[in-house]
Amino acid sequence: MSNSSTIADHCSVFGLSDSKDNDWNEECDHTHTDKCEDCCLLDHTLAEIEVILKDNDEMTEDIRLRHLTLFNQQRNLLYEWKKTSTKCCSSRSCS
Repeated sequence: MSNSSTIADHCSVFGLSDSKDNDWNEECDHTHTDKCEDCCLLDHTLAEIEVILKDNDEMTEDIRLRHLTLFNQQRNLLYEWKKTSTKCCSSRSCS
């Protein structure tokens, strides 16, 4: 985590910026051209789980929707946790 990371998920300026709120919006002075293998693996794994849930013919539609709803809630919580980690790390001046 740093102010000038070329990995978007590891850039505190990018991670803490809010495009909907001008008071919390800051442009990076660098590009985010690199990828983090662990972050990509997480995204890929979550996408695979979602496909498995959507394509599972052994569940009723009601059960599938219930599982997808729970999955989406947990995925959203995970990404919110990543944002919180960025904020905590930034407030401690992690690098």
